[in-house]
Amino acid sequence: MTSNNNVAFKPSPDVLAAHLDDETIVLHLGTKQYFHLNATGQRIWKLLEESVSDDNGDVDSEGGADIGISTHSIAQRLCEEFDVDIGTASGEVEGSVKTLLEYALIVEVPDSLIHD
Repeated sequence: MTSNNNVAFKPSPDVLAAHLDDETIVLHLGTKQYFHLNATGQRIWKLLEESVSDDNGDVDSEGGADIGISTHSIAQRLCEEFDVDIGTASGEVEGSVKTLLEYALIVEVPDSLIHD
């Protein structure tokens, strides 16, 4: 996957996520596959959800408006929150987004509506 700051992503409308104590479980409703996210994946998922949440923090179950967050913005947030450099954060985000796309857990959003 090539990094492009004009591409944003959001959770697929075909996905449900459950946040438990120290894990996040994601279910693809179409394939019935469950996914357990590691710590990095959990934070990336939360940032994706926040990009489509309403003012109350509720994620729109219909997939939200066409708003999303770019991989660059996610990497920047990881750098702010954790002791990690932008290169390492970008690599983690790119790999995670690639996997989430492969399993159709996230979708691409038009570049004119990026939430940064």
